[in-house]
Amino acid sequence: MIAIDALADPVRRYVIEVLATGERSAGELTQAVADRFGISQPATSRHLRVLREAGLVRVRTDGARRLFTINQQGIEDVEGWLRDIRQAWTAAFSSLEAEVARNQQAPGAAPGGKP
Repeated sequence: MIAIDALADPVRRYVIEVLATGERSAGELTQAVADRFGISQPATSRHLRVLREAGLVRVRTDGARRLFTINQQGIEDVEGWLRDIRQAWTAAFSSLEAEVARNQQAPGAAPGGKP
């Protein structure tokens, strides 16, 4: 699953928000998600699996506990994708703005760009 797809779900975005404050156990995440969304432990586990498979979180074991953290590289990949999209939009809008300005200054154009 692509990371941006994983973040389409509000529960998974919330898990990322919780993990942004530091490492959490599966139990702590389950409780936080249950408090906010009222979903079960198995449902939370599925969300955690999706985030892990998308490369957005990491899990490590500490005895019987599973501890989750944000995978910085996964977040950076999402940021890079968004940056690329923003640059494409910026270039397109800059070209449009230049074209509008040229049309407003074209011979025969009324002052202020109005006919």
